[in-house]
This record gives sequence, structure tokens and C-alpha cells, in this order.
Amino acid sequence: PWYTPPPNKTIVCLPPVGSFSSLVTNTTATLSWTGYASYFTVFYSKIGSSVVEKETATSSPLLLEDLEYNVTYEWKVQSNCATSESEFTNADFFATGRPSDGP
Repeated sequence: PWYTPPPNKTIVCLPPVGSFSSLVTNTTATLSWTGYASYFTVFYSKIGSSVVEKETATSSPLLLEDLEYNVTYEWKVQSNCATSESEFTNADFFATGRPSDGP
């Protein structure tokens, strides 16, 4: 690694900051954040559901696909460093749109 901490010092794995959702359609959403880590873990679920989905990414943004339409989702992101992981960010939310009525 490019930095080796002095003996008896620990590098703290900080959570990402500035998380937000953008470019939301009826079945996709782009999730963004700022942070430095080996990789990031994103958990998301439909509001009111006990089923939680998990995605990993080496950088931001992350495109979620095959979402259900007309649903509100909650999501959080966590930094995963070489020897530890951060706390999760506060929850962020996005809502997918309705399908079009067709041509």
C-alpha cells in the first residue's frame, strides 16, 4: 500500500458522504456518493419490505437496474477498507416511476 501507519496506529475506515439518487426511471436509479475505500457495499430495499438487496461497487456511481416500477426504495452505503469497514450512511430514498401507457 502507499501508506503504512506507524506502529500502534489504526487507520479508520470512514463512511462515504454526500449520498444521493439521480437519473431515476421506472426501473433504474443511479446512486452516488463520495468516499475512499477498497470497495463499497450498497444495501437497498423497498419501503416496508423485509427483503434487502446487496450490491458492491469499486467506485461511485452505481446503476441499479431491474427495479420494480412505482415503488419507493431506501438505500445505504458503507466503505470497505483493507482491514475494516465503516458505519453505513444515513438512509437515502428514491421512487421509481410508473410504466408508460405505451404508444
